[in-house]
Amino acid sequence: MGGPAVARAAEAQHPRRSIYLTLDRNDFPDMHNYFDGPSTAESCARRQTSTIPLQPLYLLNDNWMLDRARGFADRILATAGNDPNKQIIAAFRLAFARDPDEKERRLALAFLGTSTTQPSLLASIPPPQIWSSAKWIWNDANSGHSDQSPAPRYFRKSFELTSKPIAAEIHMTCDDKYTFYLNAREIGSGEGWNTPQRYDIGRLLLAGKNTIAIKAENGTGPAGFIAWLRIISPDRHETIIASDGTWKVSLDAKADWEGLMFSDDKWPAASIAGNSAAPPWSLAPAGSITPPPRKPLPLKLVHFCHALLNLNEFVYVN
Repeated sequence: MGGPAVARAAEAQHPRRSIYLTLDRNDFPDMHNYFDGPSTAESCARRQTSTIPLQPLYLLNDNWMLDRARGFADRILATAGNDPNKQIIAAFRLAFARDPDEKERRLALAFLGTSTTQPSLLASIPPPQIWSSAKWIWNDANSGHSDQSPAPRYFRKSFELTSKPIAAEIHMTCDDKYTFYLNAREIGSGEGWNTPQRYDIGRLLLAGKNTIAIKAENGTGPAGFIAWLRIISPDRHETIIASDGTWKVSLDAKADWEGLMFSDDKWPAASIAGNSAAPPWSLAPAGSITPPPRKPLPLKLVHFCHALLNLNEFVYVN
């Protein structure tokens, strides 16, 4: 309970209740729209009952729901092992607080069959090393850390994608504060170099031009920044875009500088701050921080758990 609101870009992977989602009247959270949330511009003492096509599509296809199904399957494996009969009983007890009847048990057993050891397709994508090839970036290559101007820095990186990705994540941290924009949309912010943030941005990337824009600030001195972006294409090809000297930087914010079509042709290239013994520079480039790999889970069991989460007997409490 309590705590800050969930950033718009973090909605897809955040487990908190939807009352903590950031409500921007120009950019409502997906869940708010899909479940016919009321307008925030007027009072709504009682919600109307509604059923719209986007609700089942969200429950069947959204990454948030798929992650819940994976978590459910992982829990079943931990409590019931690889025995399909025990898996079915454990799943029904957790989802519905009852045992399956004979017809349900027979149908579930026929679905699970002998495929409970089939690995997930995502297991074939090896976990990358966070920050590999990423460097702290700056604006003045001739100045050291403490000699840089204390003015805010505005960073930009544009890149082209041949198709809309199936997944993408960006990790970033700063010294001392940043605000992050993607394709002219403010995504989130963070403070403190030792607390890197991760954002799931797959649904926000476009086929064609994309632009990352960052405002870096430090209330006590100069500000540095480091970012690492991983993109998975529909053919499972992995692309890594890391902060380096190809990013553009300016100390002078222009109108719409965070916009997709803003021209940064006259912005100089960011300078690279190398590694050193003292943090935060000792973070870059690390090349050894590996995110936890996604556990290979039986696909049939994940699909079975996903189906249970979509049955009317399962009640979502918000």
